[in-house]
Amino acid sequence: MRWAALVLQVIGFAIVMRDIFKASKALGRPGFRDWVKGLFSSPPVNIVTGKGHGVIALTGSASAEVGPSPNATVEERLTLLETKHTNLVKDLGQLRSQTKQDKQEVVTLVYEETAKVVRTVEEVKSSLREAQEGTLHVETLGVVFFGLGSILSTIPGEVAAVLWWAWGIA
Repeated sequence: MRWAALVLQVIGFAIVMRDIFKASKALGRPGFRDWVKGLFSSPPVNIVTGKGHGVIALTGSASAEVGPSPNATVEERLTLLETKHTNLVKDLGQLRSQTKQDKQEVVTLVYEETAKVVRTVEEVKSSLREAQEGTLHVETLGVVFFGLGSILSTIPGEVAAVLWWAWGIA
């Protein structure tokens, strides 16, 4: 009876451990073989190397304003103001166009990144669902074997007496 209990305990233990390592591997952690290898290997030696480089980017802009000469006539002053007004309207149009283009680029990037995150989340959900669904019955069986093995190894005489009484042997 004790040997049967031992076998049940070992089977239950092996089933549970297999599923634990399988779930760990699905989550990117080392599997059973890596764990066993780690028990008998020396600690890893870490060698750190480095490399660096730098980039400098400079941008800038400048503007200058030309005013009328001190001896300018009213017509020259008016012409200069009209030219400045035309340039301001032109610059404002360019700024609006550039701002609209920049805004559209940012919105496009945000939509693309959002789509990538949604796809990644769905992939993770799917892999977790597969990992959970495939092992529930096996883990339950492992726990049952482990529990029966524990009971039979702890009180084998009492269990045998109950079984003999139930089967009418005694």
